[in-house]
Amino acid sequence: MKLSSVVMVLLTSVLIRELTEALNVTVTPGPVSLCLEGENITVSCLVSQKKWSSSLLVLRWLYFPKPEDERLVVKMNFKKAMYYGNYSLSFSQTKFYLWEEMEGEVYSLLILNVSREDRGIYSCKVQEIRKHRNKWRASSNGTGSMELRVHYLGVPESTDNIWRWFQAPVPHKPRRTKLLKVQPRKSHMPRVADDSLTYAELELVKRAPEAKRSSLGTAQLETNANCTGTVYAQILFVEKQV
Repeated sequence: MKLSSVVMVLLTSVLIRELTEALNVTVTPGPVSLCLEGENITVSCLVSQKKWSSSLLVLRWLYFPKPEDERLVVKMNFKKAMYYGNYSLSFSQTKFYLWEEMEGEVYSLLILNVSREDRGIYSCKVQEIRKHRNKWRASSNGTGSMELRVHYLGVPESTDNIWRWFQAPVPHKPRRTKLLKVQPRKSHMPRVADDSLTYAELELVKRAPEAKRSSLGTAQLETNANCTGTVYAQILFVEKQV
């Protein structure tokens, strides 16, 4: 009895020691990473300090939108076969992609087209297993986590709207009332016609004959034969009232 009890204690202590010696698992970038909405981000799981060189790794990527809500993104077994969880398969297009970047050390997860719904905690859980007496047993494990924050840009403003912030304010101009064009009035001016002209009234006056003295001393009138026939006109201007 005593021997069996000692053996059980030794086996238990060895098993506990193996399980408590955890792997060193780190997630980068972390512990907090900021990503713009619509972009892609790659998070990597770095594994070190394996206990056995011949051991294999089992890896799981988990997503926690809330601390109590665990969702399986993808799982890789010791044969390196990958199985995507129901959460990953719920998207209409490929959302996650896992690959082994460095054998046994680096496992990268690509998150495509990041949205606000993708923010939360991403955790990488790694378990080291080895074959003992034809049975696979876990020898150590480790966990690394990071928080993803998504920056939302919103609807971008047009260039014209952005430029308005740098322009000086323009004073408001009062609206000018459109005035109707005044038609010129027809003034009743005196009609210019022939009857408004100044009439010239002619009065013909025949020059009186000059008297000549004869040798006898008597005055005689000049005969018509001696007249030149020149007629003189006297013009009187009279303005006619309209």
